[in-house]
Amino acid sequence: MARQHAKTLWYDRPRYVFLEFCVEDSTDVQVVIEDHRLVFSCKNADGVEFYNEINLYARVNSKDSREKRSDRSITCFMRKWKEKVAWPRITKENIKGILSVHSQPGSPLTLTTGETGKGMRRWRGPWWRSTQSSCRR
Repeated sequence: MARQHAKTLWYDRPRYVFLEFCVEDSTDVQVVIEDHRLVFSCKNADGVEFYNEINLYARVNSKDSREKRSDRSITCFMRKWKEKVAWPRITKENIKGILSVHSQPGSPLTLTTGETGKGMRRWRGPWWRSTQSSCRR
């Protein structure tokens, strides 16, 4: 079975960047956080494999970064190397209208562009965990 990309949401905060991979009932979760890159892979309850590899906009502190798994998603907390510097995007590439970040193994990073869909905006403020930005269907 071919690998798919996981729906990915991201949030920028003064000290951290959060990436949320929306995969329900995930198993075999592997997250590798490096200074300039994040690699995510897992399977869902149906046996579908998910894989994302993201070259980050700026450097993060990989030693002070971690991930947390829940029933609906896997959230990565990545500490910024330079705190209080806003990231205009999650990737190095300057592409407008990013909806989600995804790629297939062995291929370059693919960015889905177009209209901003429900829950795929980059939120700023205390409402970032609202129902509009969750991984719920």
